[in-house]
Amino acid sequence: MKDIPAIVQSHMVKRIALYGQAPEQPLVEELFKRYSELQSTNDQAFLDAFQKLYLFMEPLSVDATQQASQVICDLCSETERMAFIIGLHAGMQVGIRLAEDLK
Repeated sequence: MKDIPAIVQSHMVKRIALYGQAPEQPLVEELFKRYSELQSTNDQAFLDAFQKLYLFMEPLSVDATQQASQVICDLCSETERMAFIIGLHAGMQVGIRLAEDLK
């Protein structure tokens, strides 16, 4: 994530006039979007897990399989998003406390 400073600067330049107005996209959401774009979801463990899921859902109709897959993917994506945001906030708090201790 070497490009985080560039992302922050770009975000501020593009959205500074929108702060306090809707639709405003928080910076952490922008960072998560960039993070998820950079992550590979094609590793073998990921592909194996989906294969197991599809085998489990094989008795279902095609429509039911698609609906279940969408719900599962949405749940996983939301969990990953929340973990990223919580981790970022926790990391910032640790950084602030460490900086205060060094004063």
